[in-house]
Amino acid sequence: MKNLSKGIPQSVSETLKAAIPLMIGIALLAVGGNIAYSQISALRDKISLAQKDQTTLSQKLKVLSSVSTTAAQEAEAATSALPEGNPALVVVSQLKNLASSKGIILSAMKSSAGSDSGGSFSDVTISFTIDGPRASVLSFLQDISQIAPLTSVVSVGINEFAGVDDATVNLRSYWAPFPKTISPINQAITDLNSSEKQTLSEINNLTQPTFAQVTPLQGNTNPNPFGQ
Repeated sequence: MKNLSKGIPQSVSETLKAAIPLMIGIALLAVGGNIAYSQISALRDKISLAQKDQTTLSQKLKVLSSVSTTAAQEAEAATSALPEGNPALVVVSQLKNLASSKGIILSAMKSSAGSDSGGSFSDVTISFTIDGPRASVLSFLQDISQIAPLTSVVSVGINEFAGVDDATVNLRSYWAPFPKTISPINQAITDLNSSEKQTLSEINNLTQPTFAQVTPLQGNTNPNPFGQ
């Protein structure tokens, strides 16, 4: 190595000695530059994703703010119209209230066990007989479609005796499982279209079931009900 350096002019040797640290610095700068560039690119991707999420959340907040005043009422109406479980008992209660308002007699109530298909919808069949004037019976049958849970008339058989109709009716009511998950918070949502809003309006106009509220008895409470 010493013999080789002796053959190199002193000026060239001094230039090489000065250039070596510079070349090492350039090599280190190139490596560091690649690392910094990849980090900057990753940071830019994160910023872009954050901006996208912010835009999505702003849009979602705008949609939710526009329905916040009616959302609870509409959700309650929707779950009453299509409940999560077999609605037979609720439908029977609704039918009794409807029959009472029409002045007709409701009897021989029966319901099936329900058909749980495991798919989107399940149904239960309810049968009964009604007795009353023809106009009242027809009005009763017509208004069945206006009660919640959603109920449809499957078949009707009417016999008339002494001006009074005796009708045998078969109905079908429906239920469906509620969603188990909700969309991610950073997933955009859209407002209801005109057809969906019309459907929701019709659901809101259904006659909702009424449930009696039991008022607790007033009086002194025994702090030790299991004691003497």
